[in-house]
Amino acid sequence: MSNESTLTKSGKLTNWLKERGLDVICCGFDYQGVEIIKVDANLLCPVSLTLYSYGFNYLRCQFAYDEAPGGNLVSVDYLVNLQDNEDYPEEVCIKVYI
Repeated sequence: MSNESTLTKSGKLTNWLKERGLDVICCGFDYQGVEIIKVDANLLCPVSLTLYSYGFNYLRCQFAYDEAPGGNLVSVDYLVNLQDNEDYPEEVCIKVYI
């Protein structure tokens, strides 16, 4: 039996960012199919600028939460690419664990 079903497959944007030398991790997809990408805090600016150049020019939602009492703070940004398809714009979720 293959372990493929238990592993999270990389999404299109994760692969695209990795091709550009950015060390990101695909955390899967949310309930709407939006790709969730984990980014180290020191790479947030380069990843954000790279995604902006790809067309993600709209911040739809930003929030943070505590992972656990005394644990990491998780910053979550939902970015939208409004340039390509106005009916079904592409979205990505960026998570930064601080």
